[in-house]
Amino acid sequence: MTIHEVEIDTVYLNGNKSSHFQPIRSSLQIYKVFLKFTASFGLDMGLFALFIWTWKNDAPQMYMILATIIARGISASFNYSINRKKVFEEGDEKAFLKYMILAGLIIALSAGIVHCLFFLTGRGEMIIKVIVDRVLFLVGFVIQREWVFKKKKPKHV
Repeated sequence: MTIHEVEIDTVYLNGNKSSHFQPIRSSLQIYKVFLKFTASFGLDMGLFALFIWTWKNDAPQMYMILATIIARGISASFNYSINRKKVFEEGDEKAFLKYMILAGLIIALSAGIVHCLFFLTGRGEMIIKVIVDRVLFLVGFVIQREWVFKKKKPKHV
């Protein structure tokens, strides 16, 4: 079987006046979910920075783990409220329990990975935290969308 490439002409009627695409506005509509979702990321990073600065000398063995757990714990309550009401606009009666399970897992992963990478490198806890949590941020977004706040499918009668 032979495959041939065929060019297809694109036809815009009246100079494409029927298009409602507006580059800036349409792009913001697409990215607004991520923009809302990142609000708690900034809160978490700010609290983490404050806590490591405060506790670094008082608890040199545990300051990053404590800072991660407490910062994420505080930001998680803010995060749940924003995500349920503004980002995903969904969630069943088990959404809070699902969210807490996910938050606990992400807290443990973040604290453990950041602590281990800092132990291996000996510096740069903020850079390590940002990189690790960016990855966990994307994973958390997908899990929240697909499991925690999954949209209910309409029942057919």
